[in-house]
Amino acid sequence: MLAGWTLAINLFTLPFVWFVFPNVIHSYYASLAVSEVFITLLEIAIWRQVMGPKHSVAWAVFLANLASFSIGLALAARP
Repeated sequence: MLAGWTLAINLFTLPFVWFVFPNVIHSYYASLAVSEVFITLLEIAIWRQVMGPKHSVAWAVFLANLASFSIGLALAARP
């Protein structure tokens, strides 16, 4: 069940990072920073709705987004 929600939430938020923010904010680094913060907060809000307010998912979402961001930077930096 959690895997399904994880996939659904990522499929919902990914277009913001790839299509919305780059077209609204034309600076690469500004778009990257704003989109990562926005998406992390949006995913935390969605997970709180899914899991309920008693479950703290903020750290898990933050760490997952940090890992994704780090892997993206590593792949972009390779020759």
